[in-house]
Amino acid sequence: MRPYPRLVATRPHPLLLRSLLFRGASIAPASGVVSTFPSGTVRHSWPEIRDRVGHLAASLARAGVRPGDRVGTLLWNDHRHLELAFAVPCLGAAIHPANPRLSDADLEWTIRAAKDRFVFYDGEFDERIAALRLRLPEVERWIRCGSPATAASDPPSDSWEGFLGSGSDRFVWPDLDEDAPMAVCFTSGTTGHPKEIVYTQRSSYLHTLGLALTDTMNLSGTDVALAVVPIFHAISWGLPYAAAMLGASLVLPHRRSSGADLLATIESEQVTLAIGVPTVWSSLMQAAREATAAVNIRHLRRVVCGGGAPNLEMIGFFARQYGAELIHSWGMTEINPVGTMGRHAATAEELALDAADRRRIALKAGRPMPMLEVEVIDEGGQPVAHDDRTVGTLVVRGPTVRGGFASEDPSTLPGGWMPTGDVATIDDRGRVTIRDREKDLIKSGGEWISSLALERLIGAMPEVALVAVVARKDAKWEERPVAVVELAEGASLDLATLRARLAETLPAWQLPDDLVFRKIPLTGTGKMDKKALRAELG
Repeated sequence: MRPYPRLVATRPHPLLLRSLLFRGASIAPASGVVSTFPSGTVRHSWPEIRDRVGHLAASLARAGVRPGDRVGTLLWNDHRHLELAFAVPCLGAAIHPANPRLSDADLEWTIRAAKDRFVFYDGEFDERIAALRLRLPEVERWIRCGSPATAASDPPSDSWEGFLGSGSDRFVWPDLDEDAPMAVCFTSGTTGHPKEIVYTQRSSYLHTLGLALTDTMNLSGTDVALAVVPIFHAISWGLPYAAAMLGASLVLPHRRSSGADLLATIESEQVTLAIGVPTVWSSLMQAAREATAAVNIRHLRRVVCGGGAPNLEMIGFFARQYGAELIHSWGMTEINPVGTMGRHAATAEELALDAADRRRIALKAGRPMPMLEVEVIDEGGQPVAHDDRTVGTLVVRGPTVRGGFASEDPSTLPGGWMPTGDVATIDDRGRVTIRDREKDLIKSGGEWISSLALERLIGAMPEVALVAVVARKDAKWEERPVAVVELAEGASLDLATLRARLAETLPAWQLPDDLVFRKIPLTGTGKMDKKALRAELG
């Protein structure tokens, strides 16, 4: 990668986040941000957020933060994390939202690799921070963000309130180059240390515009959007920036993301759009089935499911129960991060289909964001037929890929294409279907078995709350599939029944050889940890 680009504006009208993030305060002053802390709910209007961000930026500058610096966070989703995600990049520094679900060793590694000067952290991490302070003397300052309900009247200087002080809310935002770094995010590190990905002002500006398009997720200023995805997961997939630009209300649930918590929040805040990973929506479905009192969330119109594939049962559940459209989205940290959206009907042709056909289309990852090009290539690097059957490696290119500098990464293919590590097909309408991750394919007797296809079929069974399919070594066939299942409350299932149902759709050689019941481990971003399961099952 080339050295980080210059920070002084060289274009007459650079694409800078500040021109988007404060728009909501001007056009929707009655809307704002809701933070559902465990200690209670805190509300701020968009004008209040604008003023608080200015105050925070002034405090950061007074403390010595300069363009090009890195500021780390170890926080859940709340208004303070949002304010940092606005103030730090608009100041010209880069925010590094560290993942508190990482191990202490990985967390230490990412903070050091990001070169964070300051770290803001949630008070619940006091013990972890005490140990990290000793091992990370290069971090100049640690600022504690305690419960808003217990803020001291005379706060210490290393607290959020003490850091802000009583300075001016006004701040003169610097002129920046649109290629200036604005965030440092890390991949999940499934094959070693997490990989640092730098987002730029330009790449995030373009990504924000893409999220606001009608056929992406139909976000508008009339929405109440719930960001279940943590800010430490690629800035909540960019939703906070798009909501601020449009003046949509934004709900930040801190760490309260159980199915029961989400149902209560969606009901009380009248949420119309929510984004999360499949495990989150499986948990909500289970909580809805177990609820003893009626829960009214019929105002929920759209649910975005990314970080993994939904199945027909999940899509049908939200349609039947709430009349909501579940939108399958695919993306990755390297592309800023949203890549595709699978609306049920994004064209007049799709709108004319019946509901069942539209739900089947919704199983696809969908069409790429307008600023992203996608292709599926064979082993020789040539594009495959767009027939929804021919499988190959998914590659992407565009101005949001690796902050706009993908062409300078040594893994980039000729023509600026970046391999994603996904196996996919494309149909004749440009819709992408993710068939599996290359590392999750199961090679049995020289033939490939898709773990994702099995997970979709098994996950649609009413007895199953969550399922992961992984390979287990086999002396005869090289690898064979094993289904790891979390059962729904009060349900039972056996291997013979499972195989019999799958045999209605799949050939016998693709059926799982074993059925294991256990709690499925999750990664730091809420995805199923197949690496851990493979290691356990051999």
